[in-house]
Amino acid sequence: MKLKLVERSNNTRTSFPKVSINPLGNFYVNRAAMELLKIEGSVKLQFFQDEADPQKWFIHLTDEGYISLTPKNKNLKKDSSGSFFLTDIAHKITTSFLHEKGILKFKLLDAIKVEGLEFYPLEVIKTSINIELPKNDKPYEFSKAVK
Repeated sequence: MKLKLVERSNNTRTSFPKVSINPLGNFYVNRAAMELLKIEGSVKLQFFQDEADPQKWFIHLTDEGYISLTPKNKNLKKDSSGSFFLTDIAHKITTSFLHEKGILKFKLLDAIKVEGLEFYPLEVIKTSINIELPKNDKPYEFSKAVK
């Protein structure tokens, strides 16, 4: 048997833009996502859901937003990630994926324009979805889970 050493990359913090939601309503926005959103100071945001596909979620930056997103550290080179707390929105998002417990993670994609406004799509990372399947022989009724 011949073994090969697996080298680590020089920058272990490099990551794709990611937004994570825990069951308590805490949203964590990593450094790459903050850079994609071009957030340097404090900015307000809103969430949007596609009416035709309830599992498609979007972030929109606007002065009329209902929550502020601010980098954790003013020294952006040290830690430019951000976080905020929205229990009701977290519940709506996790429920749309039938997510029961644990952290739900999303890849933040490049902005798309809808009616002249920019919306950042959230693409669910499927390995983060945690649902409990029914333990009986009855088929699961999705219509009751997604409201």
